[in-house]
Amino acid sequence: SSGTPAATGKSGFRAAFLQGIATNIANPKSIAFYAAVFSSAAPAHVSTPTFLAMLLEVAVIASLWYGLVALVLSHAPVAGAYRRSKAWIDRACGTLIIALGLRQLLSR
Repeated sequence: SSGTPAATGKSGFRAAFLQGIATNIANPKSIAFYAAVFSSAAPAHVSTPTFLAMLLEVAVIASLWYGLVALVLSHAPVAGAYRRSKAWIDRACGTLIIALGLRQLLSR
């Protein structure tokens, strides 16, 4: 459904935040990205505090990044430029995820 325009409506911060969390948790691209990054960059065995710190870091960075993206894309000219370039952006991100996966596969 990425080719169809998103429904726009007024909602509060809390509803929008919870919808964003649900969308990202259910997004297989996000899961594949983090799995590729963690499996290629993280040590094989880490302590529980280190693992929890890594998860906290991901949560903070993701919140800051998606918050910034939401603010930037809330401006009509930027949103229009993104919609025109969306297919190429999606292809580039998909290629990056595949490359990280191949790197992990071939490094074993």
